[in-house]
Amino acid sequence: MAFSKYLYNKMPLIKDLHACFEVFLLNCKGWQWKVDKGLMEADLHSNQYKIYPQPDMPGCNCFFWMLLWLTLLKHVHYNGKLKPDDFVFPTISSNGVVHHGEHILHDAVQA
Repeated sequence: MAFSKYLYNKMPLIKDLHACFEVFLLNCKGWQWKVDKGLMEADLHSNQYKIYPQPDMPGCNCFFWMLLWLTLLKHVHYNGKLKPDDFVFPTISSNGVVHHGEHILHDAVQA
């Protein structure tokens, strides 16, 4: 898998670059308002994105960093299990405790 090659500092093969995962965004700030106002943007209607690896841009490689974050979240904070209703970015208190069932607020990310 392409992710394990990233972890071991190996360059992924061409066949690995076609690997991707899909993300469905829920609770996007302003998303429903734009759809209700009739703005015609295809991305706003689907809310589903494919994330591909970008090994030439390691600082903004969402494929790598998202998989690394999900692995950390799964094994450290959720004790090995992710449920369908768990948030990818849950609220984390200042002492590092994850609050299950609460998503991080937009204002907290912007601060």
